[in-house]
Amino acid sequence: MIYNRRVVISGRAMKTILIFAVSFPLFSLWGPAFGADVPARPLERSAPAYPEECHPIIALGDEEDHVLVVYDVTVDGRTENIRVRASTNSCFHDAAIEAVKGWVFHPRMIDGEPAAQKDLETVVTFVSEETDPELYLEPTEDLNLKIPAMYPEKCMAGAKDIEQVFIRYDISTEGETKNVEVVATTNECFNESAVGSVQRWRYEPRIVDGRALERIGVETIITFKLE
Repeated sequence: MIYNRRVVISGRAMKTILIFAVSFPLFSLWGPAFGADVPARPLERSAPAYPEECHPIIALGDEEDHVLVVYDVTVDGRTENIRVRASTNSCFHDAAIEAVKGWVFHPRMIDGEPAAQKDLETVVTFVSEETDPELYLEPTEDLNLKIPAMYPEKCMAGAKDIEQVFIRYDISTEGETKNVEVVATTNECFNESAVGSVQRWRYEPRIVDGRALERIGVETIITFKLE
């Protein structure tokens, strides 16, 4: 599997839009005027590494995933209280948060004195160009029993027309699924139903040279559609 990956960072602080470079009021070049409130501005913002374990949810036809990170900047220009406000794929949360931890800012200035600033927002975009999307699909030719996932009633409120859960699992020598886990999801409310469904699937054992073999790291996407 081959990926071409890049990470894009954009952000919003107060009413200032940050895309790669930083825009800030011209008067700050000569120092703040009396009563001025100059927002924090980034000095060092390294992009996060693209997590090897994460994949775009390709059934939606989207090769980009976005994480909206919210954080505070201290009087010495360090980030703290970092959290995710929204995202398209929870698998990327840790990478985005870890990157923001290392960012350094020129602190907010009020009347020429450094001050803390709360609730800055940055959108980190992860882009992947998958060259072989068929690798995501579970083997179906030897699938004996596939229990469809039930649409949870508790998830209807606020759900999009299509929600998806990306699942990874192993198949035992007896053809049973095991080690079922969620890799990524568009809505965590659907995770339990998706996992429960895959746990009940049954396969014909894979036989090689007369021996049954396990299959490791099989991947599938469970799609929930709101009718």
